Amino acid sequence: MRILALDPGMTKAHPMGWAAWDGRLALSGTACFQQRADDHLGVRLNRLRAWLETTCATLRPHTIAYEVPTVRGQGKGAITQLSAIGLVDMAACDCGADVVCCYPAALKKWATGHGRASKQDMVAEARARYGRKPKSDDEADALLLLAWARETAGATGKESLTVEEGE
Repeated sequence: MRILALDPGMTKAHPMGWAAWDGRLALSGTACFQQRADDHLGVRLNRLRAWLETTCATLRPHTIAYEVPTVRGQGKGAITQLSAIGLVDMAACDCGADVVCCYPAALKKWATGHGRASKQDMVAEARARYGRKPKSDDEADALLLLAWARETAGATGKESLTVEEGE
């Protein structure tokens, strides 16, 4: 089963963490879609769309997993994050992949046993599981989401699985 795991982020300060499983090997990194501080949201979304198209064409994932973004309040941040998730869902539809998603607290609890684990705890857990240090907490989250998807979604064979916050 080929899986693409995404920790969505759309800014230089918080790039998107990604991890991929091709059936033998886990690859991971970050992707930044904001090249300049004044990049319009549409420009960043176009870059994300192109990245998703290329990545899906190359990997041909059976499943795309993403961490549900924490959206506090209203405004540009919420619009950006939810627009990015919409593109991820569209990419999954276009390539025939199932979608699974997990709330941050549920991923932290699954990975570390504590739903309020720190970024450092998540990086340490990703390093312990994969034997290499992620370059950022975004990459660490994507690697752990990949492990979660392989264990949880892959084992159940469900087309769509969402772990609710607090489970």
